[in-house]
Amino acid sequence: MPPTIHGLTVYEQMIAEATGAPDAILPILENIMRDEVFHSTLDWQDDAQFTAGARRALRIFLSNRRLYETEAAFHHARIARLQAEQALTAARESGDANAIGAATEALAEAKCEEAEALQAFDNYLGLGV
Repeated sequence: MPPTIHGLTVYEQMIAEATGAPDAILPILENIMRDEVFHSTLDWQDDAQFTAGARRALRIFLSNRRLYETEAAFHHARIARLQAEQALTAARESGDANAIGAATEALAEAKCEEAEALQAFDNYLGLGV
């Protein structure tokens, strides 16, 4: 991943400049560019191709905003759960009972949030029970 500037990756900054999109959706647009526009990495486009690709990604996003936002929320929740698991492992290794208790609670909350995000994504896709 490229280095960040002011909390945004270089690609996110370039996408923002090309589209005027808000920061919150820039990572989604970057993924759409990789997965649906170019089916590749983003490092081989010239400026005109990159700008056109960013604008196309924004059109794709806007055509199905709820899908992309619901999917992104699920991925975010899954990463948060994985980080909470790592924190619990570290707490257990430290032997600090307070840290273990806090990490256990954080993991339980992260698991609930992941389950809710997955349910919302499944419901959107029509897979929810």
